[in-house]
Amino acid sequence: TIVEIGGQNFLSIPEGGCNLNGVKGCKEIVTELDDNFDYYCLAQGTTTTSLGIAQSIPKSAQLIVVPVLKGFNSKIEMTSVIGEKEYEKIENQLIILDEFHFGGYAKTDTILDEFIKDFNGQNSFEIESTYTGKAMYGLMNFLKSKNIRNKKVLFVHTGGLSKWKNS
Repeated sequence: TIVEIGGQNFLSIPEGGCNLNGVKGCKEIVTELDDNFDYYCLAQGTTTTSLGIAQSIPKSAQLIVVPVLKGFNSKIEMTSVIGEKEYEKIENQLIILDEFHFGGYAKTDTILDEFIKDFNGQNSFEIESTYTGKAMYGLMNFLKSKNIRNKKVLFVHTGGLSKWKNS
């Protein structure tokens, strides 16, 4: 949206970049991959990234989203961005794990803290408790509870950290 302030025009981007242009940009995440996966997984905040990915993954794949907000209704939020007709096109590919918010946005507990500490100690990249830790915890729980094996899974690390570990 263009906003006029003091006689000058500025482009106003909604919090989190949640708009159709953001969704369109996030579609490119999948198009830049050299391979297809059975599952794609990421943390969900404003739904922008998850919508872009959902609209660009192969029809045979599923998208696992882990909302980080307590009481967040992914379907309502996603529909408000792309509309009911477009949501219906991706609905059967979505797996919404809304029980891994650990109390809400930027909240944590000892279970999540221990999981993140163990994960970060064993891997060449780190996760944190606001977004990626919750999503990874949810993904690992899902794969274990469904006994999913021999499938290709892509975890989309959406940030939240200012440094990467060197290995």
